[in-house]
Amino acid sequence: MCELFAMNSKFPTNVNMSLGEFSLHGGATGPHSDGWGIAYAMGRDFRVIKEPEAAFDSDCVRYIEAHHMASRLVISHIRRASPPKRVAFENTHPFDREFMGRRLVFAHNGFVEDAQSLFGEAERRWLPLGGTDSEYVFMYILAKLAQRISSPDDYNPRNVEEVLSELSPRVRERGKFNFLLADPDFLYAHGDSSLYSLCRACDLEESQLASDALRVLVSHGPGQDVALVATKPLTESEPWVQFAPGEIRVFHGGRRI
Repeated sequence: MCELFAMNSKFPTNVNMSLGEFSLHGGATGPHSDGWGIAYAMGRDFRVIKEPEAAFDSDCVRYIEAHHMASRLVISHIRRASPPKRVAFENTHPFDREFMGRRLVFAHNGFVEDAQSLFGEAERRWLPLGGTDSEYVFMYILAKLAQRISSPDDYNPRNVEEVLSELSPRVRERGKFNFLLADPDFLYAHGDSSLYSLCRACDLEESQLASDALRVLVSHGPGQDVALVATKPLTESEPWVQFAPGEIRVFHGGRRI
């Protein structure tokens, strides 16, 4: 199963993907060898770094480890492709598109059967670059957002959440639909089979987060608020809360809104 991770914070936070467990389980000793990607919010845009191959022995992973990049919103995805495997750069998460003058990024964990037919029902303003069910669903989401939001002035988290709530049952009936969607300010998370979140208001300057597939070092100053979303709880002593099937949670400034 793919691994999702996201961080949203009040102040810019250093999020460092460790070369240790992240790369070992990304192909050397684990099954997540079909690609990986990370998106860091930068102003109104995202810095997206990804590869269609195992993270093990990757120069890009070494670059990420060496450069502690600060951001208020980060999304990552470690891919284990569903059969038939379509391993290519254009099929590697997270996907991104411009919408109403903002960059949106999307990462999905699960499988949506016949996602191309969903895409066929919607306006084809955005076209997929690859052939994954995940990207077809992302194009479907964008088309549905465009039906509700016709100008930048109409764009707000309530409208986005309403659209996601309306389309969720339609997609969930076709498979598993855990996903992360974000603009540079707001994080939208949708749970289906396995997704958890945790909100912290703390003075910790550094903490380690880990699962079987990734290890993350989060560093920040005092008075920070941080929201974390992951496929599995990444710490043992904190109250991670599992999403109910079909539940959507929205985060801004390190808090759930």
